[in-house]
Amino acid sequence: MLGTPPNATELVNITKAFDNNKLYALVGIITFGVIALLFACCVFCGWKSLKLAIDVIDASADFLFKTKRIILVPIFYFFVTMLIVFLWLGVLVSVLSMNKIEAGSGSIPQMKNITWTSDSNYYLVWYMVFSLIWLICFIEY
Repeated sequence: MLGTPPNATELVNITKAFDNNKLYALVGIITFGVIALLFACCVFCGWKSLKLAIDVIDASADFLFKTKRIILVPIFYFFVTMLIVFLWLGVLVSVLSMNKIEAGSGSIPQMKNITWTSDSNYYLVWYMVFSLIWLICFIEY
């Protein structure tokens, strides 16, 4: 029932469980206290290095704040490169469409078979690959 008090064995079990929980809490507090003291010792012993590291980060942040070009140039390069790659892919599809294209007969319904009609189309694709690599390197440098 809800209103009946626990008997003596239940009280002993509850007391043991409470004592175990107190012991676990005490062990946890002591463990984290020792870790905190070790961390404080590391900070105290390495105070000079820590201060130097903070100064370096502060100087780097000031430099980047004053020279936004360092951040904007790679972002601009990325977008220009993506534009060139997308344009190149469109031209590559146009060059590939000069060949004979047939529906594939495999398990993938959208598969296409490309039959090269002339060697010049084949070499044109390789020239385009070379030109993409050259153009991206040119923009980078």
